[in-house]
Parts: sequence; structure tokens; C-alpha cells
Amino acid sequence: MAGHRTDNAFDIGSLNTFADPRAIALRSRVFPWGDPWASGRRASSVHPDRLSSTAPVGSIPPGLRWYNPVMVRRVYAHNFRCFQNTEMDIADRRHVLLVGRNGSGKSSLLDIVQSFRLLAFGRNQADEFLPDRSVTALPSSAPQPHPQIRLEIDMDIPQCGVASYSLSLEQPPAFRKMRVAEERLVVDGDNVLERNLASVRFAGADGKRIEFSLDWHLISVSVIGVPTDDHPIERFRRELRRLVLLRPVPSTMVGEGGAQVAVPDPSCRAFGDWFRETMNTHPGAYEPFRTYLKEALPGFEAAANRSSGLGVWSLEYEFRSNSGGPYSISFGDLSDGEKCLSVAALTCALAEAAPPITVFWDEPDSFVALPEIQRLIVALRRAARNDGQFIATSHDAEAIRAFTRENTLILFRSSHSEPSRLRPANDLVAPSDDLADALARGDDIA
Repeated sequence: MAGHRTDNAFDIGSLNTFADPRAIALRSRVFPWGDPWASGRRASSVHPDRLSSTAPVGSIPPGLRWYNPVMVRRVYAHNFRCFQNTEMDIADRRHVLLVGRNGSGKSSLLDIVQSFRLLAFGRNQADEFLPDRSVTALPSSAPQPHPQIRLEIDMDIPQCGVASYSLSLEQPPAFRKMRVAEERLVVDGDNVLERNLASVRFAGADGKRIEFSLDWHLISVSVIGVPTDDHPIERFRRELRRLVLLRPVPSTMVGEGGAQVAVPDPSCRAFGDWFRETMNTHPGAYEPFRTYLKEALPGFEAAANRSSGLGVWSLEYEFRSNSGGPYSISFGDLSDGEKCLSVAALTCALAEAAPPITVFWDEPDSFVALPEIQRLIVALRRAARNDGQFIATSHDAEAIRAFTRENTLILFRSSHSEPSRLRPANDLVAPSDDLADALARGDDIA
């Protein structure tokens, strides 16, 4: 990399020091409650299991609270696309694989989680909360004046307990847009937020109940201002923002940019920005990223951000030819599969340098060559070992065989006029059968 270095370029490896002023400046924005590296060591070097579970919150260094276990425990959907009264219970499962035929709802579950995540980034209009064509077209088992979509998510919140959030949306005949019918957030058994149409109640400072009216087209958990960063509503939003949801579209992914992207959008379009922000805020992520790609991409040596001027940076990979000479390739010139392997490398590196993270990946085997699938899945599963969580969907036999039956859930429906159901693989396929082969044969699953 030294041979390509210019006055306006820096080698990511050069940020592999906690004292670098650029890293310190960026960390001050990402960790406003205190720099986890201020003591001279990575916060992730202190494993959360070594923190006393009985210690009061105030006795735990604020910079370490971010590193406690975080998991999605449950997702529920009613009257959403192909779901009616459908629940995905994945509490205490570190690795989860969702399989099923096309149209069974695998990607729709990721869309639900993505909609919840966008609330934490300020999307507050009820009509914009859900993707297009979200209201179910399925016949209802009970007469309804107008369909009401109900979505719920349960998550572990560090130092708070389990947060359960539910949101019901409806569109009465006289309305042009969706409105909020009900909304509720319960954290560790306490009602933090309750709402019925325009009437909102939530716990303010010192537990005092605050009541007010809100436009029923606005989702309150997204717009409520809270007194401190430790308020349960803000803690819930913070953990939603940290969810990593991936559905890469390699043809749109670029290595150029100048924005701060701590967590990517599912398409990973701004991969270069995500890479740069990750390396600046978590310098320890560079070496595992480089190690993964050295094993996955023949001849790969290093990655570097080069300044294009005016605050724009360009990501380049350096390779070594068979003759031993170095050459560089712009990230945008990589193949689709190489871009997806780069996403896997950065995800695994982030999980190692700043655990824990929860990752949802819709079909991680897409665009990836057959010999790489097992390596990719195993690496992502291993990345979840630090109190994280890896949830994937797949149609690929090699990916399916990389998960145990206990952690594989099957989505199925008999026709488009029937709702999807979800069951553990062990309940539907005989232990003597190979699950991938049974799915490939189209065995009757009901």
C-alpha cells in the first residue's frame, strides 16, 4: 500500500491505533456518552459475561453498556401480506435460518423488521411505515369493518430487560391515509408508552406520566422527545438503529462517498461509506476484514480509502499478481460475488471488533460461488458467538445444511388464498430425511 500512498490518501491500517486523532474525533460522535477506548484499550476486550449481572447500572462504565447482549426475541404480524396471526419466536436462538417456497413470507419478515428499524431513524408517518402492498388480501376469518395491521417486535435491551413494542395501523373508508389505532411499548414489564388513536401516555422523568394528543397519522415512538439518553424509549430506538439488515444489490454498490454510515441500508449501496465509518470508529475491525478477504479473494492483500478531493473518498483493493507485482482495483469494478463477500467480511469484522450485533441477511448465498457458501455461512454464524445473533433466509442446499434443524424454521402455505404458517423443521421433516433434499423434492409440508 505504501507504493500507492499520496499526501491525500491514508491506509486504513494506519488507523489501527486508538490514539489517532481522526478516530478519536469520529468516536466522539458515535459514542457521545464517553469514548470506550479512552482507557487505552478496546471496550470489546471486556466480555459482557465478565460484567456482574447484579451490579447496578451506574457501576458499569457507560462505554461498555453498548456491548451487552442484544437479540431479537419475537416478531408478530397480523393482516400483513401473507401473514395472519403469525409469530416468529426466536428467543435465545443465536442462529436462525428461514426456509420456504417463493411467496411464503421469508423476505416479508425482514421487511417488517426494517420498518421497525426506520422508526428509530425518524420515519414517523403511519402511511410510510410499511412497504407498498402491505395490507393483506387474504380472506378474514372474522368480519372486519376495515383491516387493521398489527405488528409486534420483542428485543433484549441492555441493562433494561426485554422491550415489547406493538403497533396497529388502519385505514377507515373515509381516510386517504393510514392512521395509528394503537401503540404500546413495555420494557421489563413496565408500560413505558401507551396510545389509543390520538391519545398518548408515556413515562417521563422520574416515572411521571405525561399525557398529550398527537396527530393520528404520526407514530409516537418515533417523535417523542425524552429527557435523557437512558430513557427506555431512547434505549429501544438505539437498539433498533443497531440492527444490521442486509439484502445486497451488487450492481448498485459503490466504493465512493463522503457520508457517515454506521449501519448500511439493506441494499448496501453506500458500501464505501460503511467501510470507512466502521474502520474509523472500530479500528480493530480492519485485520479480521483483511483476513477474511485474503481467504476468499485470491491474491487480495489490502484495502485502502483514497481521497478524491472535496471530502469524497474512494475504496480500492490491492491485489498481488502471480508474478508478485501489486495492482489496485476500484471497489466498483469488483464482480457481484466479490462485493457480496466484502459485505460478509465487513459484517464479521464488525461483530468481532464491536460485539454484539444482530444481523438479518436475506439470501446471503445470492451471487456467491458454490465453494464460498459454506465458508460465508459458517463465518457469519461464528460472528454471532459474541452474544450476537445471525438470522438468514435461503433456498440454497449448502446454506441449509450449514444450519442445525433446531435452528431452522420453515414457512409454508398451501395456496395464495391461505396465510403462511411457521414451524420448526424438526416438527415437519422426519429426522432420517435430509432437509435440503426434502425441500428440493417439493415434499408436502403441512
